[in-house]
Amino acid sequence: METQEQTIVVYRTGKVYQFDMVVGALQTKNIPVFTREETSGGLNLALPATLTAGPGTWWSIRVPVSCQKQAQELIDQLPCDKGFNPAVWD
Repeated sequence: METQEQTIVVYRTGKVYQFDMVVGALQTKNIPVFTREETSGGLNLALPATLTAGPGTWWSIRVPVSCQKQAQELIDQLPCDKGFNPAVWD
C-alpha cells in the first residue's frame, strides 16, 4: 500500500502576484505544489478555479515535507514579502 507524504505550508499571502510568483518558481524547480484558499474565519478550501481576492482571504502554498528546505531556500531568494501571516486587508 502506498502512503502519502505529509505536506507543510511554506508560504502564505493575500497578494495574487506574489502567490503566482512563488508557485511558478517552485514548479520551475519541479517541487510539487499544493495550494489552498484560506479565510480569516477559519475556512480552508481547495483552491477554486479563479482566485477570489477580498478582505480576510489569502492563499497558502504547501509542499511535501521532504521538499521544505529546498522550497524555503528558493522562496527566500524571491522579491516578495517574507511574512507568513498576512493581515486581513492584504
